[in-house]
Amino acid sequence: MQILPLFNLLIKSLLQSGAKRWLLLALISLLPINAFASHLALGPDIPYAVMSDTSQQQTVEQVYAQLRHSEEIQKKIFSRGYTRTPHWLYFKLPAHFFAGNERWLVLAPNFIDDIRFFYRPEGSQEPWVEKRTGDTWEGKRGDIDYRFPVFRLPPPPDSVKGYEVMLRAATTSALLLDLELWEPHLFLQHAARTTSFWAFYLGIAAIASLLALTLATLLRSKRLWSITAVSAGYGLVACVQGYVAWVVPGIGLTLQHYLTSIA
Repeated sequence: MQILPLFNLLIKSLLQSGAKRWLLLALISLLPINAFASHLALGPDIPYAVMSDTSQQQTVEQVYAQLRHSEEIQKKIFSRGYTRTPHWLYFKLPAHFFAGNERWLVLAPNFIDDIRFFYRPEGSQEPWVEKRTGDTWEGKRGDIDYRFPVFRLPPPPDSVKGYEVMLRAATTSALLLDLELWEPHLFLQHAARTTSFWAFYLGIAAIASLLALTLATLLRSKRLWSITAVSAGYGLVACVQGYVAWVVPGIGLTLQHYLTSIA
């Protein structure tokens, strides 16, 4: 008996029955999209100035003096392709972004080697508060246990306009920065939805890969061995989504770093 006709018949019967509504709701609940939650993104919502540090020796104060009055403002997602040159970004987080409450800053993707994040009240001479993360950083990668680095930012004092921020990013692979500012409760909803989706996706992929490997071993089929080899791509997806370092602490971060570099 053919499996595919039976599968098609099952789908048609579900769509023609009352299960259609429940099936649609289940699929919507797994969609990894941001339409259900609001956040502010670096570039479109948070303009920034940028410069490259070819000497790789400039300090935050030296770069700050050059970027704070820059007229070349960027409003696109920051991306520089494959480069080993560190880049500095300067931007502001106005007080109305916070509305008197804490905000969570999320940094992605996972394959940036070294990210240094400095902030202080705008216009002040206070020391910079430094946060650090990245693939090669051996310290704590964030304030929240999550697949991507997440830092908690307190609301700025009432007497200032907001925060000014300096960010240094350096890597040995593609330099891309997706920075987002979230309200905590909205981020938790977003994280639960996207993590559920990717856990479901990677779980199905793992089962399919294991089945292909088992059948390839038993049947000695070249076609099944080729399917098994292609399934290795799912492991790279897990690395990009941060699951390897998240699920396997310690060695998982190193493994994720090198597997992503290969990809």
